[in-house]
Amino acid sequence: MKLKTFLPHLLAVGLFLLTVIVLFLPQFQGKSLQQGDIVQYRGASAELSAYARETGERTNWTNGMFGGMPTYQISAVGTGNQLTIARRAFFGFMSGPAGYVFCGMLTFYLMMVLLGVSPWLAIAGAVTAGIATNNIVLYGAGHVSKVGVIMFLPLIAAGVVLAFRARYLVGGAVFALGMGLAILANHPQMLYYFGLTLPLLGIAELVRHLRAGTLPVFAKAMGALLVGLGLALGAGASNLLTTTEYLPQSIRGGAILTGQQAKRTLDEGTREGGLDWDYAMQWSNGFKDMLATYAPLAAGGGKRTGDQ
Repeated sequence: MKLKTFLPHLLAVGLFLLTVIVLFLPQFQGKSLQQGDIVQYRGASAELSAYARETGERTNWTNGMFGGMPTYQISAVGTGNQLTIARRAFFGFMSGPAGYVFCGMLTFYLMMVLLGVSPWLAIAGAVTAGIATNNIVLYGAGHVSKVGVIMFLPLIAAGVVLAFRARYLVGGAVFALGMGLAILANHPQMLYYFGLTLPLLGIAELVRHLRAGTLPVFAKAMGALLVGLGLALGAGASNLLTTTEYLPQSIRGGAILTGQQAKRTLDEGTREGGLDWDYAMQWSNGFKDMLATYAPLAAGGGKRTGDQ
């Protein structure tokens, strides 16, 4: 193929690299953020890290968290998952915020181009999506696994839309790649939230194909996506299966205590079927917080006690 065909894509990658280098220049000067969640993670994983340094092996249990817990809930298992190679490539072989934002720009650009958007318009959209305020705030707080999932969501979305446009092979492959990388990021909660939106799209596509009399296209698209999902789940099985095994022993699996201690735990938010709704939602945005998406300072802006 002619160089002219690839030129916009090469320029896009170059522009993304230049953008993250300029925005995160302190990172390339050896500086780093003091992220609250990362500081806590380092403390929680200190025993795991020390054991690895001393023995060269991974321990699957730590006494440093709660009354003891599996280490795969602190540090994801990625050994043997070849998607780690693809992940490094999507990050431009960079770490830190530069790598995450570059990844977000690249995946959003790929989504736009695959859906038929002009490369030049896709570049503008990708840069805007990558440096979105929410991404920067989340990374600054240390929610890196959450950001990691968000950055691969465009690939999942692109795969779904392509499959329903009768591009079964490409759509299924892109969906499998995006889903596999999102699972590897190891923040199931974010992936779950995004997954709640997919049935709505599925219903809309079903109605569209019913009206057009093209149900075989819908069935083939669903088949391609299910195969892609199976491949992604298989690639992430080391984390998904261990988490599923541990779930009944956590507060999300229901109460396992008896007597007065159990009653106190239930009163504090853990029900027999898992977490109480208010407990689970206490870190979620309220309806008024949605206004801040469109009108800065519409919600929040409070001061801590003692601030001047």
